[in-house]
Amino acid sequence: MRLLLTALSLLFAWNAQASSIKIVVNGREIQTSVIESNGVIYVPVDALARALGVAVTIQPGEVAAPIAPAPVAPIVTAPATPPAPAPPPAPEVPVEVTEPVTPPPPPTPPAPPATTPTTTVLLQTPRPSQVASIRGVLKYNLDVLNPHGLDVGAQVWLVPAAQVPTLAAAAGGTINEPIPKKATGWDKKLTDQFKFAQAVADARGEFSFSDVPPGSYTLVLLSKHVNSLAARDRHGKMRFKKIVVREGKTVDVSFGFGMGAFPMEDEATSKAKPGASQ
Repeated sequence: MRLLLTALSLLFAWNAQASSIKIVVNGREIQTSVIESNGVIYVPVDALARALGVAVTIQPGEVAAPIAPAPVAPIVTAPATPPAPAPPPAPEVPVEVTEPVTPPPPPTPPAPPATTPTTTVLLQTPRPSQVASIRGVLKYNLDVLNPHGLDVGAQVWLVPAAQVPTLAAAAGGTINEPIPKKATGWDKKLTDQFKFAQAVADARGEFSFSDVPPGSYTLVLLSKHVNSLAARDRHGKMRFKKIVVREGKTVDVSFGFGMGAFPMEDEATSKAKPGASQ
């Protein structure tokens, strides 16, 4: 057995990837069973013999190889070729290593301004208002059957609604009757003290106010020809009339004072009476 194994030229190759043992004889792999135990590899002798071209006789208790084994082609080993001399080392050429230029980061865009509520201020110029006018005819009753007397010389004051409370407070009256019946002398105060716009009826009994801003007003009307028993009306009936003036419109406020309580005396007649103060 030892002689047989010595004569054999075996090449064992280990295939680690497949985790198996391959038997290669003279460059050729043989297909046979292989057993490995404790680092020893066992291969059938007949399989090796067939691969080597020899006859093997197996008898109980021994294994004998023939005296003249079949010739095995010698393995010719070519003389080793001396290695070629290494070429001289190339001269070292300094290589300039250029660091890659890192471009500067792009500038950070400015932060957008903080978003705030937009305050829209709407400016609107007021449209020029179209002024209005007030006109009317003042009359009184000449007698019970004749209401067409023209109250020539009658007076009218134009009091804005916003100033009526002030007038009423000063005279002791109300909103509907700013000057009470017991008050006297207010015809002069309306003009001299309060500076209200005033109009006087002409020969046809007509009066007017022009360029009047739209709004609410109270007219104070004082007759020239008729009176009544109240202290305020002794020298002429005083009446009040609320009106509303529309833009660009003309308001007709014609008014009739009716009949007087007793005959009116003008200032000349009153002074001519006996006992009148001079």
